[in-house]
Amino acid sequence: MFLVEIAKSKAYFIIRQHASMPYEELGELKEIGDNPTGKVFEQDVLIEYERESIKARRVVVRLTFK
Repeated sequence: MFLVEIAKSKAYFIIRQHASMPYEELGELKEIGDNPTGKVFEQDVLIEYERESIKARRVVVRLTFK
């Protein structure tokens, strides 16, 4: 619920995704960059809570371990 309230106030947020966070994927996970320690991906998602919904961007960082 708090994410919907933050978005409704036209503010931004960054949170770590937890297993209990429900979201709907709106597109494919796309690679957007890389660096010496891994790759970065993004994906549009829809987060819903009690008939309220927000479109958000999911960012995934996949680290390369040597």
